[in-house]
Amino acid sequence: MSEGAKRGSLTAKLGSIVLGLEALIVFLAGLTIYGLDATPGNLPAWWGVVWGIVMMLLMSFTAGLFRRNEKAAIWLGSILQGVVALAGFLVPAIFLVTLIFGGMWWYCMATGQRLDRADESRATN
Repeated sequence: MSEGAKRGSLTAKLGSIVLGLEALIVFLAGLTIYGLDATPGNLPAWWGVVWGIVMMLLMSFTAGLFRRNEKAAIWLGSILQGVVALAGFLVPAIFLVTLIFGGMWWYCMATGQRLDRADESRATN
């Protein structure tokens, strides 16, 4: 467990918040895929709901992973942002979700890590 994760780093707190909020939104996006019957090929529309539930669970898991392994959570959260972006090809409105939450993810990770490093350097001085 990293030292930052033990004391509750800002990066972990912000990442958990973003993923927790996004988990609900991707579930709703899955319902939208289902409602618009936007699944690719011959897949039944209910796979949109399955995708939404799986993504919601993965994002919730990743938000909790910040407590144990911050680096793995950042890595997995970034991959999940890419998966949400790919869903935009099914329903173009999901690109807006990608823009908003992907932007928040990037900003929170970059700013949180910068502020955590500043806190660590102040603590050692």
